[in-house]
Amino acid sequence: MSKTLLRIPVGLRRAFDVVAIVALMLTSYAARRGSLPFDGLWFDDSWVAAGAIHGRLTSLVTDGSGTPGFTGLLMIVHRFGGGQLRDLGIPSLVAGVVAPSLLYVALRRFGYERSIAAIVSAVLVVARVHILYSGRVKGYTFDTVWVLLLLIALPYLARHTWRWQLAVAWTVCSVAIGTFSTYTMVAVAGAAVVLVLHPSSDRLVRVGAVGVQAIAQLVYLAIAEKKADLAGIEKVLGGRTFDAHMNFSWNPITLAQESLTHLRRVAQVFPGGSGGWLTLFGLLAIAGLVAAATTGRRRSQSIAARYLLLLVTIAFVGSFLHVFPFGPTNAMVSAGGRHTLWLIPAMALGLAEVAHRVRLVSASLDTARLAFDAIALATAAAIVFVGYKPAPPAPFPGSQSATRYVETSIRPGDVVIVTSTSTFSFADSATTPVSLVPTPKHQVGFAPVFRDPRIHIIGGWAVTPGTPAEIRSWVRDADRVFVFTSGPLPDSGVQTMAGVLQPQGFRMERHAFEWNTVFVWRRIG
Repeated sequence: MSKTLLRIPVGLRRAFDVVAIVALMLTSYAARRGSLPFDGLWFDDSWVAAGAIHGRLTSLVTDGSGTPGFTGLLMIVHRFGGGQLRDLGIPSLVAGVVAPSLLYVALRRFGYERSIAAIVSAVLVVARVHILYSGRVKGYTFDTVWVLLLLIALPYLARHTWRWQLAVAWTVCSVAIGTFSTYTMVAVAGAAVVLVLHPSSDRLVRVGAVGVQAIAQLVYLAIAEKKADLAGIEKVLGGRTFDAHMNFSWNPITLAQESLTHLRRVAQVFPGGSGGWLTLFGLLAIAGLVAAATTGRRRSQSIAARYLLLLVTIAFVGSFLHVFPFGPTNAMVSAGGRHTLWLIPAMALGLAEVAHRVRLVSASLDTARLAFDAIALATAAAIVFVGYKPAPPAPFPGSQSATRYVETSIRPGDVVIVTSTSTFSFADSATTPVSLVPTPKHQVGFAPVFRDPRIHIIGGWAVTPGTPAEIRSWVRDADRVFVFTSGPLPDSGVQTMAGVLQPQGFRMERHAFEWNTVFVWRRIG
């Protein structure tokens, strides 16, 4: 059969792209729609929300605590939206929903076949870690979106002759994007390197723009490090819980084993799977990136692959230096794989390149290529059908109901003690006025302070930890003491309170609200 008979009309091909984009978006929404918070927030999300609810634009670097760009967006949503905690999950839900369609657009722009773009994007629709963080009050799904947008824009920016207007626009946008997270900061820095290395008779303008970008980002990073203990966060990532850092060894076998272990965890996030397949997927993705970067069919494809390869290299080397995560563990209450979502575009393009080359080898005839594409499209549909599971609800709910119970129950003369891991959960749902006080030595760079003198915070996230002596002074004249605590993390504050209140003749009753508990201690006699 001739090529003419098999050629599909341009209009039909464009129609397929539109249908694919819409289908990916709809199925992605269906897989994520139940993830918004419905009864308060637990610790890992609540501190981000607290910065948006109670923070100020004038102190955004402090109240954003490492993610001021994302916190600023949440401030806008909170102030101009419904003012509900549920609304704060909408931005990450939207980012999660559009990511598969955006990935499809990116792969198509680089010349990958519709069938390959569809199957790779379908995997993202049902990627479990990506689903888990769509609808959470966290910016990790934005990391995926920002890298994809940079990926799409980079070839145009590389080939376009820069004028000062474009240089200013790039500098402003790149610095703003870099404030969303550490990963977006690295992403725009990597993009800047690629842009400087691909001049179009405009090297002076590009170097000037990138130089200003670098200075601005270094200044921002220096300020951010003074506002919160960011190094402490990296130590947590590198500890036993997440194991996000690799240990260098001069033994090549040990070094290879360490590298493959972490690469396998990256592949566990995307494309997913289990066992030896994960390692194979990871190696194939890296091989695909190298192939596309060195022998890409299009200049845009080569530039995109070089950019993504650079990002993987930065994360890989940074992990050995213990300053950047690469392949953290995923079996956690707070999945370490969220720190891998920004590398999904790299894994996707690498695997797309491998699939493209397999298609060329196995389908030298037009009829065989059509058969390959048909099988690939059917596989994409099967991936979504088999891998589809409703999104799990927001984790560890109940803090809003527990807070409401406390606020409606306390009377003059009562005292409320909020324990460490409940600090921000209570502050998010409380109707009493709250101020944020800087805590630059904490991993979260601020702590709430309640203007109601009856409410106190104890534990590591408070302005002061709340010693037994302080607690005794707070409860000296109280008839009732409400102790608010949230799960699932261990909370020593409960034992501390019991040790103070029991000797003073208090007796306790317990009220449970899903994963949250309010202990009401009444003075007897």
